[in-house]
Amino acid sequence: MKLQLGVLDQTYRTGESTGTVAKILEGRYGIMAIFAAQQSTQIANSLAVSLADATEAIMSGAPMANPYAEGTDQIQEAFRKFLDMNGTGIITQASKQGVSGRFKDKNNTEGKRGPMNDLGQVRPSFIDTGLYQNSFRAWIEE
Repeated sequence: MKLQLGVLDQTYRTGESTGTVAKILEGRYGIMAIFAAQQSTQIANSLAVSLADATEAIMSGAPMANPYAEGTDQIQEAFRKFLDMNGTGIITQASKQGVSGRFKDKNNTEGKRGPMNDLGQVRPSFIDTGLYQNSFRAWIEE
């Protein structure tokens, strides 16, 4: 069995897909690799507890379900928080400038910037529209 980390392929307004963006970000920054290395204990614990809970449920007569579902859901939530908290430690120029694809003209941040955080960012790195963050998925593959 192997834990897979990836994204649900969705299309941005620009026509690019989350899969393409994820490959670029992983190649350039290694975001998911950093997450996996930093959170390896939490990831292992999430999967172990999920398997134990599923085993207990089966022994209590519940129908067989994905024994890792609870754990992979926790991993997905942990990754989203990891990005929110800038867990990579990487501060991108776009995050400092507040560039956001949420606005029609993503380079025009005039009047659309929020306050800077302690890291000198207007928004967290790697969270432009939120689509990459929200499309993140973890699953077990045999």
